[in-house]
Amino acid sequence: MQVPAYGYTSEALNVFSKTEKTINEKFEDVELLRFIDLGFKLKMIETNAASIAVDFHEDVLKVEQYLALI
Repeated sequence: MQVPAYGYTSEALNVFSKTEKTINEKFEDVELLRFIDLGFKLKMIETNAASIAVDFHEDVLKVEQYLALI
């Protein structure tokens, strides 16, 4: 499972916003690939945090029920 939280420098966002999609980003439709293709380094950490997947409209109810409990 992937629970992303992104943080970008202003330089990275400036370059990203002025650059067209790279071939890898076009193929996979993953914006992080543009950063990699442009030479930026990514840092990822592993976590044991739990989350609720929201893939379908019905999943929203699960999240609302969870939030009502906390």
